[in-house]
Amino acid sequence: STWVANITRAVNDRSTKQLLTNQLKQKLCRKGWLGQVIHVATQTDVLVRSEVIENLGLEENLSMLECAKARNLFTKEKLNESFFQSIEARECPINNTRSNFGLPIFTVSSIEFQKLSKPYNDSSGLMVFERLE
Repeated sequence: STWVANITRAVNDRSTKQLLTNQLKQKLCRKGWLGQVIHVATQTDVLVRSEVIENLGLEENLSMLECAKARNLFTKEKLNESFFQSIEARECPINNTRSNFGLPIFTVSSIEFQKLSKPYNDSSGLMVFERLE
């Protein structure tokens, strides 16, 4: 199952939280099916640098790329934290705890990806990313 949300809503997306009930999350853990749930946070290239710096308490001199990476990391951490919040440690995957296991969460930028990839290959107007990662 794939859950897609704009990065600005990914952490607080009510529909995802309602669909991923505690019972479902516990079952996914018990059955070892955590890799079956994939989160995709879109539009990582759409950001207001000053807002990201203020909201995440970052240093003022960070570049757009550093701000985007910090927001991506913050989103991944918060989604994982939210998912495992209601899961007892004994129900987490074998040999993993909440602190070192992460759900598959992808942060993506389709507009800048298209500008950087062939056949589009047009780097004009890039705001955040300089190369494909």
